[in-house]
Amino acid sequence: AMEDWKYGFIDKAGTYRIQPKYDNVQSYRDGFAAVKDPITKKWGFIDKRGKQVIDFKFENVKSFSSGLAGVYYNKKWGFINKKG
Repeated sequence: AMEDWKYGFIDKAGTYRIQPKYDNVQSYRDGFAAVKDPITKKWGFIDKRGKQVIDFKFENVKSFSSGLAGVYYNKKWGFINKKG
């Protein structure tokens, strides 16, 4: 079933660079990708090595652009920088 699917990232050769373990992902922008944690069901961000760089705490997110990302947190939209 689709609810059991997990998402990761592959390189151009089709090799997994980030294993498929997330409930959802967005494309890399400005070096970070938004990913949805399967345990907390919240969004956070990883770098290109797959390291979590911004905690999984957002209900919704938009990709980074010009160093900022839109995030939905505590029933409000706002912006974060790459340090969260």
